[in-house]
Amino acid sequence: MTAPNLPKVTPAGTPSPAERPESWSGADWFRVGRYGPRILLRGALVGGALVVLVLLLVGCAGASTPEAGSGSGAPPSSSTVDTPAPSPAGGGEQDDALPWPVADRAAADEMQQQADRGGSPWVLDPEQVALSYAEAELGYQDPSATVPEPGRAEVADGATAGRAALTLEQPVRPGPGGIWTVTAIEKR
Repeated sequence: MTAPNLPKVTPAGTPSPAERPESWSGADWFRVGRYGPRILLRGALVGGALVVLVLLLVGCAGASTPEAGSGSGAPPSSSTVDTPAPSPAGGGEQDDALPWPVADRAAADEMQQQADRGGSPWVLDPEQVALSYAEAELGYQDPSATVPEPGRAEVADGATAGRAALTLEQPVRPGPGGIWTVTAIEKR
């Protein structure tokens, strides 16, 4: 095995032009201390790559996060929509306001289409919707959820004594494959 053809390192620094051998040409004589041109080039490339990486990370940090139903696969972290009080049984027409995780019927249709394409699978499971709501909206640190009957979920926080009953509906398509939304909450 032979050693690669690397430039020789001179411990005393670069020789003066009068002392330089005729075989040295171009950048072969360029040295900074004991580092030759190849090491300096590697350092410059690594440094440049780090600068580009930092600039990309800084640029991405300022980007806005997508809204619910806009293509994100994760549950939304917060919402500004107020949850209406539960209506009495048989109490009239339900309006098109769907409080969580979508704000209106158009957003629900979009989220349903996204779920049909395989995105946001959590909205197809009422228990996952209840857990996500408890964490994002109620601030539960260690949420647990049970679904005793279709359209109703009980959530509790293992870290505190927080408990709530949620009313869930499928606004776009009832049955398997339909997304679930939280339409009412009763804190206990």
